[in-house]
Amino acid sequence: MPANPSPLRLVSSDGKILPWAGRTPRAWQSECLPIALAACRARERGVIYATMGSGKSLLLSEICASGRGRVLVTTSTVRLVEQLAETISERCGHDSVGRYYTYAKEADRRLVVCCLPSVPDLIADPNWPGPPALWIADECHRESDAIRACAPAIAAPRAIGFTATPYRSSEAERLQLWDREIYAYGVAEALRDGVIVPFRQIPWTGAETELDDACVTMMQGAVKHGPGLANARSINDAEAFAARLNASGFVAKAVHSRHSRAEQAATLAALRTGRIQVVVHVALLTEGVDYPWLRWLLMRRPVASRVRFAQEVGRVLRSAPGKTEALLYDPHDLLGKLALSYEAVLGLATEEEAVPFADELAAIQKAEDKDEDDDSEGGNRAPLKALQPKQVEAWRKYLRALYLSAMGAGLVECRVKSTRWRPAEISERQKDMIAKNIGGLKRDTRIPLNHRKALVEIGDHAAYLTKGDASDLLALLFLFCDTRKDASRAKLWSRLVGG
Repeated sequence: MPANPSPLRLVSSDGKILPWAGRTPRAWQSECLPIALAACRARERGVIYATMGSGKSLLLSEICASGRGRVLVTTSTVRLVEQLAETISERCGHDSVGRYYTYAKEADRRLVVCCLPSVPDLIADPNWPGPPALWIADECHRESDAIRACAPAIAAPRAIGFTATPYRSSEAERLQLWDREIYAYGVAEALRDGVIVPFRQIPWTGAETELDDACVTMMQGAVKHGPGLANARSINDAEAFAARLNASGFVAKAVHSRHSRAEQAATLAALRTGRIQVVVHVALLTEGVDYPWLRWLLMRRPVASRVRFAQEVGRVLRSAPGKTEALLYDPHDLLGKLALSYEAVLGLATEEEAVPFADELAAIQKAEDKDEDDDSEGGNRAPLKALQPKQVEAWRKYLRALYLSAMGAGLVECRVKSTRWRPAEISERQKDMIAKNIGGLKRDTRIPLNHRKALVEIGDHAAYLTKGDASDLLALLFLFCDTRKDASRAKLWSRLVGG
């Protein structure tokens, strides 16, 4: 792609071209741009992973402005077509940018933003000049069979993909149109830069009950924190749950596809200003939606897709003035069932919690008390003859919560893109590594005693762990080793665990 910039509409008072549409780019955007252009010149089909809310659209627009050739930008929804076209127009000029979907057929512009379902129609359009110099695939994780079939007809010699969720709904699926990830701006960096806030899971801890009864109870705590959303399975379900909330004393309203855009916008404006406490939606939190003022989500619908879950959670992580965390009310424990290994999903204990993960620690402590007589003075705890499944599950939840908290605090960063390996049996190498490192933990008095005892208990029974559990424990043990060398990290860890 030519390096010389094309003539732009946006100029300063002295007539000079304004890069980045006159805005100040974030550090990651400035760093990524030359990498992206170099990949284009090398004709490498690279993917840029940037967490939700980090400013992919601005970088995408700058790439569009960095050459004179024709560019095709594909994205997943009509709403995103409009948003991207507007952002690119601010950088490259409105006359050069066209939109292509059911009700817009501007195929002959230098820069065309097309909705994915309309790509076959665009290619067949008589006004389509033919293969572009560059194809930019926004939300490239939406790689369907139809798009793969269209790729040869698009025939762009250069291509770049953008995504905030670099994995598929199915573990068995892999992106086929792309060579490799060329740049990653993950959650740890976004937290560090204040682009997003961490979130805290609030699971259902009450007695077994009907789902909506539990959700209504959870709502009593949620609405105190500001505006939020609850999801629903269908339009009828959204209307019914909104009516249930109103009957329970909340101010709620449903939003779905039967409402016009103007009606949806008015409802969301009422939510933002406090005239409504909660909006019940069916598919509001899709790609490109930006509501940084949201404070919480009630995950009432049992989402089965990790990508869908991460997308919804990501919409409430975006930073806003006065916002320090986002709350995820999770009656189905989706955090535990779907996406625990992905950067898009975090857990973080709040400062006011004197003992984070109290429920998990209590379960572990209960097992310790029963076996107090098995301790040998100065030695290791004798292995339990049999462990109840609930005890092992308590360990698993505790390790994941602690690991995710460390990740949310910037102490560790997860680059794992798969969880298929986690349920496998612990390896002998993992057992040996745990045995070699657990001794140092037993003597580390900087770790609060309740956490130290829990981790030692788990480490002494490593044979009961899965490969994923062992990975979490080892990551934490290695973290402790790092904190001995770095006083600032030790202080951060101490604050994290409530020491």
